[in-house]
Amino acid sequence: MVSTNLGSRSEIKCHLKRLFDSIQKENYSDAHDASHKLQYSINTYYLTRGRDNRKQFEELFSHLNYDLIYCVNCDMKIGVVLDRVVDVVNALREVTTDPIEKLKELYDEILSNYINIDVEHAHNLLDCFDEMRQLRSLVKQELGESPAWVYYCTALEQLAICESSMLRVVKSQKLPSSLLSELEGKFADLLASLNACLSPAALDEKKIHKAYQKGVSLEDLSFGSGLEETDLRTLLQNEDMNDESETE
Repeated sequence: MVSTNLGSRSEIKCHLKRLFDSIQKENYSDAHDASHKLQYSINTYYLTRGRDNRKQFEELFSHLNYDLIYCVNCDMKIGVVLDRVVDVVNALREVTTDPIEKLKELYDEILSNYINIDVEHAHNLLDCFDEMRQLRSLVKQELGESPAWVYYCTALEQLAICESSMLRVVKSQKLPSSLLSELEGKFADLLASLNACLSPAALDEKKIHKAYQKGVSLEDLSFGSGLEETDLRTLLQNEDMNDESETE
């Protein structure tokens, strides 16, 4: 559904951190270099996703780069250039306001970081997971009563499993080879659920049952499927019995 396009949000964050740190240290030549790389990363990120925001950021970076080089009031310079950085950050936040578009960006970012998994990318993944959770209420409003909501809730349950593994990596600062094979199945389930949310198929009894088994609540299943909770309980009980008969 979504490919690993050139450019990543993690790269943008990396250059933004370097820019901020350089300004705090009053190393303005390094900050100027970081600013150019940040602008390039932002342009690359959105251009490779079919969105041309260069004009929107050109003026902001023009002001920032000018002040980094020519602002000579040392007492005020840090405040001035940090205000310029805040303008860039606010513009970044306003580029994507649609929660489903944000989910698409998160899918891409999770996939990119997982493919390149290491301790640093584990940190990035945890940030993605936090952001995905924060979208819950907006996603619910956007999706309404639809199968996509069930798939989103399933993705949140899978996210919690992946998050536990990433916290272990961050805490130990190591990525043991024994964990890699374990991560493959966990992230495959998470990405599959996210993909299903963004390209939803119709819900049937087995998909509802599977979502319930993965931890999606009756309330969320009811909202997404349009079924009453009493009908859902009956459906789930029937599916449980079907599973039992298939194993006999």
